[in-house]
Amino acid sequence: MKLSIATLTALSATTSLVSGMTIGPLPPFPPIIPPKQMQKTAESSVAGELGPRAAAYTSVLTKATAQSASSTSVQDAQPTSIGESVYEAKEQVLGDLSSLFGYLSAGGNVLHGLGLDKLDSTQLMDVCAGTTAAFSDRYDAIGLNTTAIFAPICGLNTTTKPSEYGVVNSIYYNAKIFTTQLINMVNTTSALNTMCSSLRLDLIDFFPLIGEQVKDGVCSAAGTVRAPQGFKNNLKPNPAAVQAAKNTQSVLFAILTAVGFQTPAELSALCDFAPQFMDLLDAEQINGTLVESTLCRINQPLSVQQAKAMVKSWMTRYFVTVLENVSNAEGWKGFLCRSVDVAGLEGVGLSGEGVMAQVCRDRSGDDGEAEVNDRDSEV
Repeated sequence: MKLSIATLTALSATTSLVSGMTIGPLPPFPPIIPPKQMQKTAESSVAGELGPRAAAYTSVLTKATAQSASSTSVQDAQPTSIGESVYEAKEQVLGDLSSLFGYLSAGGNVLHGLGLDKLDSTQLMDVCAGTTAAFSDRYDAIGLNTTAIFAPICGLNTTTKPSEYGVVNSIYYNAKIFTTQLINMVNTTSALNTMCSSLRLDLIDFFPLIGEQVKDGVCSAAGTVRAPQGFKNNLKPNPAAVQAAKNTQSVLFAILTAVGFQTPAELSALCDFAPQFMDLLDAEQINGTLVESTLCRINQPLSVQQAKAMVKSWMTRYFVTVLENVSNAEGWKGFLCRSVDVAGLEGVGLSGEGVMAQVCRDRSGDDGEAEVNDRDSEV
């Protein structure tokens, strides 16, 4: 059975989600690897460590950074700050997660896989409207915005390179989500100031996020203005942690994709369809092979409760993996362990207890104070 326009638009909106279904075994949780000693290194050494993708990634990151700086949405949607309601912060994260998922799907060229790229604009609009409506009950039920998911997919035109369209926008939304979560993981201005000083632009960039966007958001919430052209230190990222974050987000993408399908037959068709866009996902810094294997292991529909729990779990794992590896400031993980606001993280879709347990477990030998004004500070 293959996915088709008819299959998508005929999906029943009344099929009940059944809890307690057996889910095939998911890939093991990519290990959260504590950062090795990070030393300053020449840019060429970073490229050599990460392979040929480094140069291409730098080009894409430059475009994403430019978009972040020029996008009106950056001005319209300021980072969540201390005191903003938990409801607003969580809504912001879920809205950004919806857009992230949509752009990753668009970058995977789902339109081409479904044959929708051959339709004219009027036909595509009609099909997209019907498809969005068909999936709305599933994604809305777990708190996502179905319209935001399908807007990037249906907005992809034949003159746009899907992988570039997807990766530039997904980096931007990834950075928005991470920034909101960072700001809400502490509950004092002092902690935000320490975080502002300790974050390293070049380490953030490799996850892949936009270092300047993340750091500016945190510093703004702390009431500190960072110099617009903050220097980078050419720090060497931890390749194992970068790969672990990539794998974690790949599993999350697969789970979000599976949420939209409500029968074993639909999930089987999804598994068959997956290879058609896996290569393009690889170009978006998503592990296409892991996405495919995860999709094919989810052989029963996910209940709302299962989907919410899995999304929360894998978002938490991604957050901690990145969090522990975006600074080389002395005492960084000790600072994180002391500063975690469990309720604040729960309010932005993460397991606060899970984050605290992980960073406190990994702080061994790193209990010194994070230095607010250390010599590597970019503020």
